[in-house]
Amino acid sequence: MRYSRYWHGLWALLTCCVVVACSFEPTLAPTATDCRQVSHVLGESEICGTPDKIVALDAHSLDLLLSLGQQPAGTLTILPSQSEVIEQPRVAIPYLGNYITTQPVNIGGMGGGPSLEVLTQLKPDLIVGESRYIEETSDLLTQIAPTLPLDVRSQKGKWRDNIRALAQALGDETLAEAAIESYQQQVAAARADLASVLETQPKVLVLTAESLSLGNFQAITAASFIGELLEAVGFELVYPPNSTTNAAPLSIEILPDLDEADSIFVLGYNRDLAQPSKATAGTDPANLVQQQVAGIEAEWTGNEIAQSLTASQENRVYFTTFYQWNLFNGPIGTELILADLRRFFLAS
Repeated sequence: MRYSRYWHGLWALLTCCVVVACSFEPTLAPTATDCRQVSHVLGESEICGTPDKIVALDAHSLDLLLSLGQQPAGTLTILPSQSEVIEQPRVAIPYLGNYITTQPVNIGGMGGGPSLEVLTQLKPDLIVGESRYIEETSDLLTQIAPTLPLDVRSQKGKWRDNIRALAQALGDETLAEAAIESYQQQVAAARADLASVLETQPKVLVLTAESLSLGNFQAITAASFIGELLEAVGFELVYPPNSTTNAAPLSIEILPDLDEADSIFVLGYNRDLAQPSKATAGTDPANLVQQQVAGIEAEWTGNEIAQSLTASQENRVYFTTFYQWNLFNGPIGTELILADLRRFFLAS
């Protein structure tokens, strides 16, 4: 009798469990909706919904992101920094920092590559960066978040492709068209402001240089972002014939062959900027310009060949930074270049 009651109770319990199990419907993970395939230079990325936490791996990506009205959840600093949060973007990120209203997470210093550990902890919805910064670590980055590689920023027209791809990734392609329209309006305004200069002094030679004595300088061509912008304003670029890339290597001896230039823009740079022990000028734009151009300006002034050029003799050689003209290559970078052109030609 005792065993009969035991088996009866056990049978009742098993029957109850079967009924519960049959009536239980497991909760499934929600299926992602609003997904789209975004084509890019390395292939395609699937991005779902509207990304909120976005990481920009370089200055070009940050320019485009800010130009689309978005704020970065994480980004790089220009000078090496150990700070986990960029509390003062205006100091840590010259020029672009003025547009940042939040305190993004610092993912590393420029040129050093992003910290994968920091990115993993941040858990972004989207990572965007130039393909050269992404290609080697693409497999690791895509495990952290959907990743959007961008094409070579300094080549003519590439920034438009990049900003359209980013806007598509953000889920609103109209943002890119608005930014491109704003760019065109900026160019038209500068062309009107500089009309008298374009009529009398249209030809310009644009040089990038760290040192004349070391011979490491180049002429910017029409195949570049800078060349495209200057020609859109109305200037004529002077550079060695038969150049097919966006920059043509030069030697000091070739400069007289380019003497048809009415004006010369020298974009100076100093690689010591990346060395913490030597980057003492800070990243205030005024200090940055001085740090980047002081060496090349002194060399230019003391070089007989450079001083023999018509632009030098007529006091139309203008010095600014390679950093300012060729690191951003987006709508904000455009504003910086056009501001320099007005400063060169219109300042009283």
